[in-house]
Amino acid sequence: MTRTIVDTLIVDLDNTLFDWLSWWHAPFSITYDEISTILGGERAEAEIRRIHRRQGTSDYEYLLEELLGAEAPQISDIRRRVEQRTSSIKRRVTPYRGVTQALAAVKSIGARIVVCTESMEQHAVNRLCELGLLNFIDELFCREGHSVPAYRDSNANYREFLPAQVRMHHLRPGLSKPDPRILYDLVSVVGSDKQRTAYVGDSLTRDVLMARNAGILALHARYGETRDRIEFELLARVSHWTSEDVSRELELLGDDLSKLEAVTVLEHSFSEIFDYLTFERFTNAELAAPSN
Repeated sequence: MTRTIVDTLIVDLDNTLFDWLSWWHAPFSITYDEISTILGGERAEAEIRRIHRRQGTSDYEYLLEELLGAEAPQISDIRRRVEQRTSSIKRRVTPYRGVTQALAAVKSIGARIVVCTESMEQHAVNRLCELGLLNFIDELFCREGHSVPAYRDSNANYREFLPAQVRMHHLRPGLSKPDPRILYDLVSVVGSDKQRTAYVGDSLTRDVLMARNAGILALHARYGETRDRIEFELLARVSHWTSEDVSRELELLGDDLSKLEAVTVLEHSFSEIFDYLTFERFTNAELAAPSN
């Protein structure tokens, strides 16, 4: 098998490096059940969707306060149970098979490792830290974090977890996967050559299509697909994605689905990247020192 020589590896985060759906669903289901009991199921879903869409994330940590009021007596008990469930799931959810070893091997060669996610910065940094993956990352492209309500302390201390070598950049406002301009911006900032770059992601219609349209080699992390799992049903009902987002994704997809289905597939493990890629050291004098 002929392998492609690359010196830059771009990876999606959620459901590519770890099982984000389980990470999200286990604690959120407690919040959802409580809100549904108080507000009623249909109203609860509508209100949750409204807040998630306004905040641009399905990971909004101040959902309870916005729905029930910051001083609502139920909040402390609900949060206690959510935190217990979160601690439990974090002990069980680890990087997917082969991720840690593969990233360590790529890092040892000196290739550039870039995480490209639509998650907000506080969530991306915290997840990478919890998973023990931050030290392998050179660049992190993510969304700017949402504002912190006046009734809560700032959560900006997550930046303390960032190793000195990690450069963090924000996605351009208004851009969402699979818009290839996300990757145009990324390769420009990193200084990489598209012909020596590979992208790994779990979504055909967002990750793989984006990489293909940007002229970058795409590898489909099929092992991370989640749409057929029962937990996905709740996410679909309360997600921040709007009908316009879905329509835009389908429009961008166009007639390319058959072509996307023929892309290089990582079936069982992230470490299958070595079946298709040969890594070399990345060199760019402009990146000798990380930016602030």
